[in-house]
Amino acid sequence: MTFLLRLSLILFPMVSCTAQTDTAWGKLHLRSVTGLHASSSELEQPDPFDAPGPYGAHHLLDQDLSTAWSEGMEGPGLGEHVYLAVGDVFPEKLHIANGYQKSPGVFEANNRVKTLHVRLYAGFMIPGEATEVETVVRVRPFPQTHVISLADQTGVQEFSLPFRKEKAAAFVQECRVDFLSEFASELETVAAFSPTGEIQPEFHWIVQLEIKEIYPGTRWDDTCLSEVWAEEEGQAGKPLKINEVREVYASDDGNFIYVKTNLPEQVILVDRSVEETGMGLPEGQSLALALMDVSPDRKWALVNFMIGQEAGGRVEETSRLYYVPALRWVKPEACGNPMGLYGFEEKDGRTFLITDKGETNLNLLREQLNL
Repeated sequence: MTFLLRLSLILFPMVSCTAQTDTAWGKLHLRSVTGLHASSSELEQPDPFDAPGPYGAHHLLDQDLSTAWSEGMEGPGLGEHVYLAVGDVFPEKLHIANGYQKSPGVFEANNRVKTLHVRLYAGFMIPGEATEVETVVRVRPFPQTHVISLADQTGVQEFSLPFRKEKAAAFVQECRVDFLSEFASELETVAAFSPTGEIQPEFHWIVQLEIKEIYPGTRWDDTCLSEVWAEEEGQAGKPLKINEVREVYASDDGNFIYVKTNLPEQVILVDRSVEETGMGLPEGQSLALALMDVSPDRKWALVNFMIGQEAGGRVEETSRLYYVPALRWVKPEACGNPMGLYGFEEKDGRTFLITDKGETNLNLLREQLNL
């Protein structure tokens, strides 16, 4: 499993909350793989009775940035959405990993989300209204919605939701009273089979995320998200993260660039086959990788990408700069579009990238890119 990074970018809303009034109860059918979830569509959607699909919404909850939910509609998927149950504590913050972050090449090849519409629901479950495939949740929408704008970058972005916690608590209490009244008959039926003769519905906040705008991919018109989770203010967040890079190295067969970290499993920085697929190379061409240099502090790496004919001949070579703790490719324009990347040098506690245009202070670059 690739573990989540605590790379957080706090973005504030560009659009104010909107209010709405809706007291009717809706019904959601949520699947329970990894966590309760549902989506309006998914790429390569399987039969409901089969195993989860390769691009289902359960991947938003699996703590793995190398997997993703991909909407399954023709075109960029505007209006497609997911529902995620996030527990009984009011979600004051959302953490979202944009795009398909399996690798930089896959991230660029697929659409990423530019704008999301966020709606919260109070969700109640009657015990017994579940099958092997799904759980029924009765929902009522919170009377405010919100729009967030995501950056077009890898890593995890953090968003504070502007809803008032006190108003949310009052809303849940009102919903609970109404639910117990309106579904009293169903609850009594279930309670008759309970040893105590009593039953309490289970409560969850449900987050709906709807795609409003996208950053277009270079190859596929599928819009993806890699991970989503919610927190209340002051919560420490998901504990698994890369906080120590011990080694960056190439596999013996040249197919991978690996990172050895504080985590128990090795982490892939670059996957040759994935990058080759993302580039959409024509038949007869192939990609080779070479680890060119690693900075003294092991936070930066240069990887050579060599594209050539399988039969031999001319080879086209480019170098990519990676910020290793975030497993992130730094695009050339961030460094002034140099033609040549030659290596790293450390001076006075600072790390510099040596290029054909001179030196780039990577400490400053990291701050500028909020890495």
